[in-house]
Amino acid sequence: MNIARGTDVTPLVLPRIMIWAVLAGVLTFTGADPDLWGHVRFGLDIIRDHGIPSVDPYSFTSDRTWLNHEWLAEVFMAGAFAAAGSVGLSLLKVSLLLAGFTLIARELTYRGLPPMVRDVLVAACIAGCLALTQTLRPQTFSLPLFAALLIALRRVDEGKTHLAWGIPPLLLVWANLHGGWLVGAGVAGLWIAARLVAPRGISRRAWTLLGVTSVLATLGTPYGAGLWRFLWETVGLGRADIGEWQPLTGLAFVDSLPWVTATAVAVIGFSRRRPIDFAHVAVVVLLMLVSFKVMRVVPFYAVAAVLLAGPGVMRDSSAARKPAMQPTPAEIVVVVVLALAFVAASVVIGYRNANCISLTGEWVADQQAARFIRSAGLSGRMLTWFNWGEYAIWFLAPDIRVSMDGRRETVYSDRMIRQHLAVYWGWPGWQEEFRRLDPDHVWLPVEFPTVGEMQTLGWREVFRTERSVVLSRTAVALPSMMQNAGSNCFPGP
Repeated sequence: MNIARGTDVTPLVLPRIMIWAVLAGVLTFTGADPDLWGHVRFGLDIIRDHGIPSVDPYSFTSDRTWLNHEWLAEVFMAGAFAAAGSVGLSLLKVSLLLAGFTLIARELTYRGLPPMVRDVLVAACIAGCLALTQTLRPQTFSLPLFAALLIALRRVDEGKTHLAWGIPPLLLVWANLHGGWLVGAGVAGLWIAARLVAPRGISRRAWTLLGVTSVLATLGTPYGAGLWRFLWETVGLGRADIGEWQPLTGLAFVDSLPWVTATAVAVIGFSRRRPIDFAHVAVVVLLMLVSFKVMRVVPFYAVAAVLLAGPGVMRDSSAARKPAMQPTPAEIVVVVVLALAFVAASVVIGYRNANCISLTGEWVADQQAARFIRSAGLSGRMLTWFNWGEYAIWFLAPDIRVSMDGRRETVYSDRMIRQHLAVYWGWPGWQEEFRRLDPDHVWLPVEFPTVGEMQTLGWREVFRTERSVVLSRTAVALPSMMQNAGSNCFPGP
């Protein structure tokens, strides 16, 4: 009996299995980011109240109407958590990533790339999207939607006109999930502009109608034109106080590798492709430049580079297809054993990852201090560090109202954000800004320069760890018993 007869077994089978096993392990890892507690909490509130709040109940310094442009993503996240806890959140993230990368893989197959080349390009795309694959955020929803948008636009060029009318509904849903719809709308606008100059697939009139209906679709949110005004006032290329909004020039080389990977795919793909489509190049170059200025855009750039330039890495993909080899039974046994080992390792890693959204990184709130605040029964207004605000909302509300959290411009004015930065970093006049905030308690990292000066102003230190300090206006009775030790998995204690 010839085991290999009739099968397409090549030496590349094992490397492909190894690639996908490793990628599966990467995709299943999930770490909590500073806003995860807030996203789940706000989504649970929306589900409970059957409505989207416009007044913020969690912060005592919020000074603008709450415009929650990610409300639908938070509902999905809350639903996943309510159904299965952190496992539900992990499965939601993996499902979104698999949907996005499966779309990309199928499109590369449709373009005629052989399996190994396709897998390498998908791996390059995953490398370019590391900022999305490691956490669950509303931005994660943008991955499959952006991939679907690019694929639909390209298929419309090729005569599949029915897909054009799926684009407005896609943008409508996207506008309720995450602000990344602006990138999608900008790319669609650039693409449509190119097709108005040189029509392809559908007429100029149809392209124009598609553009108009797509724009109107983004009005289909609870805020209508208010969302446009909000984004016009708040979205920009510079946010000096947020790491992922920084340009690549300020990063270590290893942190710029996702951008470098996407650029390598773009350069190789377009240099080998003939003819070159202006719309494809324009989209990739635009995203390359924007992502160089704002690293948060890198995942969009990686997806566009792989989908639009990637198919050009092989001028004649059919030439790369070699006849199937007929391995010996011993070779088959080796391949099967190694493949099963990689798959088994991937399953074990995936199972562990799914059961724990890891709390790692310097930004993670000091759980010991949070347990003290809760055990001591502190209540009132608390000056909080930006990164710890939504953690505090989850564990300490409603007794504690925070001063600042990661929602930024959705509930805080620029003036209020600058006021907090002045107090955090000790800018000139920070004492007066501190008095204006008028908190009852303070919870800040110990290394902040103003912590010691606050004590000279009469504030009492009631709790300190190696990471943070809790100050209060008055003496606080120490709890007779602290709550149980914290957990390294979301949501924590």
